[in-house]
Amino acid sequence: MGPMYCKRERFNVTEVDSVRNELDVHWYSYMIGGNEEFWKHEWLKHGSCAEQLPALNGTLKYFTQGLQWNQQYNLNDMLEAYGIVPNNTRPYNLEEFQNAIEASIGAKAIIACVHDKVSYRAGERS
Repeated sequence: MGPMYCKRERFNVTEVDSVRNELDVHWYSYMIGGNEEFWKHEWLKHGSCAEQLPALNGTLKYFTQGLQWNQQYNLNDMLEAYGIVPNNTRPYNLEEFQNAIEASIGAKAIIACVHDKVSYRAGERS
């Protein structure tokens, strides 16, 4: 498990205004509180740790890089290429997901469910 909550920096949503439309489409939240609250959580928990890397040392850089990786490693496309599609009536098992991802990226994939007691709030998951 990587570092979490490295700094208690503030999150200023105006810093991501230039990529806001992309974030609304590709980095959205189903949770109560909406996208801005989710982005704040992502920045405080993960982005503040990533700041030690020059390529990610700022709110805009962090979210812009995340958007680029999302495009480069599109999970939906990876799964669909191996016949795993949403709303399919056939249930899939974890091994099928893992095999599809590993075949797509050419590397070992680790899939884990984590209950984060620090940031977990009723009805929300990290």
